[in-house]
Amino acid sequence: DDYTNLIADFRISEGAKAFIGSTMQVSGVTQNDYSEPLTFTILSDDEQLTSEWTIKVQKLINGIRPKDYNALVDLYNATNGNNWTNNSGWLVVDDVSSWYGVTVTDDFVSTINLQQNNLVGTIPSGISELTNLNDLNLRNNSLIGDIPKSISNLKSLINLRLYNNQLSGIIPIEIGFLSNLQELGLSNNKLSGEIPATIGNIGGLKYIQLGSNELVGSIPL
Repeated sequence: DDYTNLIADFRISEGAKAFIGSTMQVSGVTQNDYSEPLTFTILSDDEQLTSEWTIKVQKLINGIRPKDYNALVDLYNATNGNNWTNNSGWLVVDDVSSWYGVTVTDDFVSTINLQQNNLVGTIPSGISELTNLNDLNLRNNSLIGDIPKSISNLKSLINLRLYNNQLSGIIPIEIGFLSNLQELGLSNNKLSGEIPATIGNIGGLKYIQLGSNELVGSIPL
């Protein structure tokens, strides 16, 4: 794909100016080479305040970011997707938003709801690429293995529902870095070890379910 002569449309405050390097940018007019990420510097009308925005142009795959698409493929392959109860659309229909259990918002995967769908296998670390994911619901399946530490990259996550599986190992302390989390459901698994104190750092957490595991310690408040 040729990204060498693309034109950006943007809006900035009246009187402000946009630059790439020393070249002033005019919305809808100035051409640039977007083969590599470019940084726009925005200068206020009084030339006292500046901000920077880095723009990266990439081709969408089936209507979503390449990283999101690859993460979904990883999840399908790691959990025996061919034998899910319902795998309608997965890997065969171009429009990812029509894949069973997937919601797409502004080219990003925002929801995965595959509860009670015969997922058998592990949660792949690549799921961490879904940086705009709000809701991950994989409850009532046959997931095994550890909860990947990389799950901490899901900074937009609000609901994490993994209960009624066979997950083992410890609860990674990195879960405490999910600052937007409101629901944490990990009950009825085979998790062990200390309940991480970092969970107490999640200020907006409203619901937490950790029962029927092999955990020790108290739930941090």
